[in-house]
Amino acid sequence: LDHSKHLTGRQVMQRASMAWKAIDRDIFSKALRRRVEGVHRNHGVLVTAVEDVRLPDEAEYFRHITGVQCFTVRLTGRGGSDDTHQTETGVDLIEADYEIDTSVNSPGEVAVTVMSLLEEKGWL
Repeated sequence: LDHSKHLTGRQVMQRASMAWKAIDRDIFSKALRRRVEGVHRNHGVLVTAVEDVRLPDEAEYFRHITGVQCFTVRLTGRGGSDDTHQTETGVDLIEADYEIDTSVNSPGEVAVTVMSLLEEKGWL
């Protein structure tokens, strides 16, 4: 058995996601938009946190195409990945409105900071 040809779970997800994006570049953004709109419509939720945006086109989709008010928070200090796949390196290309260093802030402090940002914007 040649173990050099086995893929990690991360690699499987990367390949599958790129195949789906080849069918429709905005497939993940559109799916998330439908989900967010459904939650807002059915449950009256006005603020939704999207915890993982991987590519600049996904961030732009939400900033400009959907008309949804949003801001981007980049969490830094977690240590990097040596993975060169575009879904890993694309994160660094997204323009962040705010950065929070997780090497000096606990998860609780990160949550408090994000809540404060939401309050500043009048979204809470």
